[in-house]
Amino acid sequence: LDQAVVVVTRAAEQAASLVAALEARGARTLEVPLITIVDDAEGMRTLRAAIAAEPRPDAVVVTSPNGARCLVGAGGVASGSTPPVYVVGPGTQAALEAAGGPRPAGVATDHRGEGVVALLGQGPGHAVVAQGDLARATVVDGLRAAGWDVTPVVVYRTQSRRPAPEVMDRALAADVVTLA
Repeated sequence: LDQAVVVVTRAAEQAASLVAALEARGARTLEVPLITIVDDAEGMRTLRAAIAAEPRPDAVVVTSPNGARCLVGAGGVASGSTPPVYVVGPGTQAALEAAGGPRPAGVATDHRGEGVVALLGQGPGHAVVAQGDLARATVVDGLRAAGWDVTPVVVYRTQSRRPAPEVMDRALAADVVTLA
């Protein structure tokens, strides 16, 4: 990658680690975010209410680092009063803990929705799933198939961004474009 120009299309708030890794390998980077992540205010309120409802859920499932950030931002986690939180992979665990959330009760070793479904296993139980608007149905459908009562909550939305023409010209002239 020495001196290659690499376009990073991740959301601006999520590009830093990829940019740092590329630059450490000698690449010159150009950040051209093609999406932005926006908290869903109604979803955040719904999440807070679902977690506080009686009887309390048996599990809160977080499917992404953005979901972890939203869980903490919604005020859905409070020391000692939060139902057990289960996450999809160590990246989501790190985001949850970095945002001030609790240590998860379980982290899926398979870093996909299927992994967290296997982690929770057979119901019965009630799970609240904090996810984005583009999340696959894997977690919700998988938990329901395993006998869980599931409350899915969209806590953030992914919106497309269109770069300015001059930025697009620079991106099209690059050596590599990442879509991660």
